[in-house]
Amino acid sequence: MSFQRFLDFEKKQAEFRLRMVRIAVAFVLFFIFCWMNWWVMPYVAIVRFDEKEAQIPKTCYLLMGQEDNKILGLRIIQGIEYGWDGVPAAWPYMLAGMIPALGIGYCIGELARRKFAIDAASKEAVSLAKKHESDADLAFTSSLKLLQKLDHDVLQFESEKKGFESQRLELQLEQKHFEEGVRKIESGELIRAKSSIERLEKKIKRLQEKLQKKPVDANQNQG
Repeated sequence: MSFQRFLDFEKKQAEFRLRMVRIAVAFVLFFIFCWMNWWVMPYVAIVRFDEKEAQIPKTCYLLMGQEDNKILGLRIIQGIEYGWDGVPAAWPYMLAGMIPALGIGYCIGELARRKFAIDAASKEAVSLAKKHESDADLAFTSSLKLLQKLDHDVLQFESEKKGFESQRLELQLEQKHFEEGVRKIESGELIRAKSSIERLEKKIKRLQEKLQKKPVDANQNQG
């Protein structure tokens, strides 16, 4: 988030610098226009000469040179353009000046383009690196959270396993107590059954003895 705020701040600073450059360029252009309009153009003219061998007409402008009151030569002026009217007439000079200007402008533009391209590529590379770093941080955070959840699940599983083991032991202990109780009950029932059988056997034995005694008594009474 702090890196994004830094990028937004840099973008605003770049827009502010570009705005200031535009204002400065506009001011310089306005100053140059005023300087040329009031101090340069009124004193500049574009002169077109006639052919050298042409006859001098009765009414014309002449450009004459002299040295020590001796005429060195003269030229017939075919036309004169003053001030801003001379700008369209100066197209040969403009064309001659545009050729080196285009070459210089192309070189400067190519250097500026490469510089801006390198700067843009560097910023993009830094942005991608920060993005990858942020993605890596997010992935690491997600992995860490997943590991923490797994640790928690493992601890919970171990706790549940211990609970199940404790319940299993309790059930085994209860089963043991139940089996011991059953055995005790069975042994008690068996003892009671044996005692009952012994009592019955004793009763049967006494009855048999009584039955054996009765015939003997009857025989004695008959004799």
